[in-house]
Amino acid sequence: MDSRTSIVQIIVLGVFIFLGILGVVVFAGFGSAGKNSAQDVTINLWGVLPKDSFAAVIESFNLNNPGYFKINYTEKSLSTIESDLNEAIIDKNPPDALLIPENILFRNQKKLSLISWSALPEREFLDTFVESGEVFKTSEGTYGIPFLIDPIVMYWNRDVFSSASKALPPKTWDDVIGLIPVLSKISEDKKISRSMIPLGEFQNVSHAKEIIFALAHQAGSKMLVRDKEQLSNQLLSSIYNDAAFSQDNPFEIVLNFFTQFSDPTKPAYSWNRSLENSGIYFSKGNSATYLGFASELPGLRAKNPNLNFDVAEIPQSKNADLAGGRKATFAHVYSLVIVGDSPYKQASYNEFMKLTSPEVSERFAQKFSVAPSRRDLLARGSNRASEATVWNSALFAKSFLDPDPFVVSSYLKDMVESIITGKVSSEEATQIFSREIDELIRK
Repeated sequence: MDSRTSIVQIIVLGVFIFLGILGVVVFAGFGSAGKNSAQDVTINLWGVLPKDSFAAVIESFNLNNPGYFKINYTEKSLSTIESDLNEAIIDKNPPDALLIPENILFRNQKKLSLISWSALPEREFLDTFVESGEVFKTSEGTYGIPFLIDPIVMYWNRDVFSSASKALPPKTWDDVIGLIPVLSKISEDKKISRSMIPLGEFQNVSHAKEIIFALAHQAGSKMLVRDKEQLSNQLLSSIYNDAAFSQDNPFEIVLNFFTQFSDPTKPAYSWNRSLENSGIYFSKGNSATYLGFASELPGLRAKNPNLNFDVAEIPQSKNADLAGGRKATFAHVYSLVIVGDSPYKQASYNEFMKLTSPEVSERFAQKFSVAPSRRDLLARGSNRASEATVWNSALFAKSFLDPDPFVVSSYLKDMVESIITGKVSSEEATQIFSREIDELIRK
């Protein structure tokens, strides 16, 4: 073999080695440890959380660790972030990543990058993040990294309870109904001057949709589940096999339970549509309790600094603590997702890992009065009273894939009002609702 042949062989071998290394770098995907130019860029992150609060945490960390976070955060409205994203994609100028709640994930997932289990092992995902974050999970990977959990909790007026010699808020729904004649003020002609709990209507009950879904989780509805890249409607099916818990139609049971609170002929009557919005009503001291999101706490305090109230877990079924029972509340899950057209997917993933680290995610949770998504933090708990309740609620919080949050809300509103006005029975209403959901997820 002459020297020229040897040189050619060496060059060819070198080219193959280079291509092999390049292939490893290209296909390593998210989570690769190697340095690359993408790690040195600033990530454009759009989110629905307030910019001032988000930036305050970032700036605090960067003050002590210059350049630790490389994020340019833009606040977007929940009602416009999807259309803004579509326009940005058309203009070939999309953000690199989003911070969004679970309810707009499904109809936008084709615009996002799936983080495969080879980059973030499924076992690590399950061990790190709470169950409600699994709405972003598929069989192949996850569309998002769970960041913050905002569960529904019960706010209760301590003065109202104390005046009636009641020391603690209700723990079960039986307790709630038992307290209605004690804590509500209802005249003989059914006019309400104080409500035990604002439930039963849709138009003036804040978060009526989310409360109904919290009750559905408690009742054991299978809800909407992912079937590969599609949704399967299991709303009317029960997760329970035990006859003591099984319901043929858990959603119908929930609707009957929910609407009784606005029925003047029922012992549970405690609310009607003539009253103002339930959150405002509670902030004025006119209701004994209020079901709202944990993130509402600072706003409630600001509306009425003199209101003497506290935070408790949402009431549960009396069977929740028994074998086979299901303790649940509803929560919005704010997650970090990578936009498919971003050239900086690796850099975005790197920033996600920083944002969801224990120290950072705890700071964000405290800033927004919600819970972190990490199991290790929630297991440790908090010594702060309201925070401890919120963090514990995050452990049993549930969520679901929403095909369209605004359309589903409209369907639910029609369903509740049809039952209240007697247009249809609860059985007929749930069947209509289920058919509407079927049509929606086929679109």
